[in-house]
Amino acid sequence: MGWDADVAVVGAGAAGLSLAVELAKPLPGNGRRPAPRVVVVEAPPGPLRWPARTWCYWEADVGPYDGLLAASWNQLRVYAADGAVIDRPLGRLRYKMLRSDRFEAAMAERLDAYGVDVRRTTVESAQDAGAAAVVCGRDASGARSVLRSSGLVSTRGLCGSYPPPGPRCSSASWGGSCARPSRPSIPAWRSLWTRLQ
Repeated sequence: MGWDADVAVVGAGAAGLSLAVELAKPLPGNGRRPAPRVVVVEAPPGPLRWPARTWCYWEADVGPYDGLLAASWNQLRVYAADGAVIDRPLGRLRYKMLRSDRFEAAMAERLDAYGVDVRRTTVESAQDAGAAAVVCGRDASGARSVLRSSGLVSTRGLCGSYPPPGPRCSSASWGGSCARPSRPSIPAWRSLWTRLQ
């Protein structure tokens, strides 16, 4: 059976894009095993797409996304009950603000460099079909789209029957109500890829 991809990643937000980039990176070593073929499925432009948003986080020193930041602070200002202003340096910590559109553009460049196909499809179903994971949906023109892969990871945080649990389908939510596995990580997904070969 032919597959469109080794791993299909449904969801092109921070989690899905980060996962796809990590999976598509060339594997270290002597090149006996190539990186998996990855396809990212994202919603076409329209109401199903998340609007641009801002992520704020604390990080020590220089981080991997500093070149993409909208703003960064190394000082904390607190207003006391009496109105007094207290300014304190944060030491090695910085408070960072990252815009989603900048992050997504940077990840899209990396995916392109790794040869990852990004398909703009509204997903209607995703299932573990035994020998393959199958994602069905419609593209922006309404044409039917079917993607077959040896593994599926949904980062959309949709629980219940999407995708159904199975040896070829995993679901992860980084802020929703469910996660399978309970602690998603890049090594866990690389293990999934290894099991699927």
